[in-house]
Amino acid sequence: MTERACPVAASAPILPGMANSCADGEDTFFRYLTWSEEDESWQMVCTDAGHCDVAPGVVYPPNIDAHPTPFKTVAVGRTLNEYHIVYITRGRGIFETEGKIYEVTPGSALLLFPGIPHRYKPDFDTGWSEYWVGFRGPYPDSLSRAGFLSPANPFHMPGFGNAILSQYQEILELVRCQEPLYQLRGTTLILGILAEIDVAQVLATKLGVQRAWVVRSEDGLDEISPYAPTRVSVVEGGEVTELVVTPRDFGVEPVGLDALRGGDATE
Repeated sequence: MTERACPVAASAPILPGMANSCADGEDTFFRYLTWSEEDESWQMVCTDAGHCDVAPGVVYPPNIDAHPTPFKTVAVGRTLNEYHIVYITRGRGIFETEGKIYEVTPGSALLLFPGIPHRYKPDFDTGWSEYWVGFRGPYPDSLSRAGFLSPANPFHMPGFGNAILSQYQEILELVRCQEPLYQLRGTTLILGILAEIDVAQVLATKLGVQRAWVVRSEDGLDEISPYAPTRVSVVEGGEVTELVVTPRDFGVEPVGLDALRGGDATE
């Protein structure tokens, strides 16, 4: 993620958390946040967010003294009063909650729930790269009551959808700068991450789809374009992967819009 300069005036109170080193020079960034009554009026707030690339052979969690007490025992067991989405992009490890142990691999997403004990950690030999965001409020509570967020379904494999990673990166930039309305923008992105995670689950289980392409072309069409690259989310086996296709991939030379237009009435 390319960082830009943040306006000095945009600074807001920040609880412990800093940009520093996870281990052996690997960068990490995290913030534990505050929010206003106006932020709460939107029925959902972002409580914390971060990223850390944990090197092999490093005790987890690194930088333990920089985290608030409830967050220090993630490897052995803890219970939070907020929701979390944890997304793993490298390495492997375990995730345990409600008496079940899940094997975590790249592309895994872990959903953590208020009042539900859990623990997770990377394998000592591999480490992992993790992104996380915390949130709370009446709106996510209503999603949980409706079953859209369920402690019975805490582990997902959305794979490497580009949208998920880019949304995490946007959230980290927002909480780094804390410009006006960053809370509202951040919670919108959190809902986007939840939607991306849910897409594979819905297609693979509720609709019985074995394989599907979700396409959107760079020229704005909601279909494969004959004259521009098309981004494709491939849903298969409960996972989402991203690719880009062009007309040449199908043996077609790209053409412009003018070539597709019809003539006048006499033609």
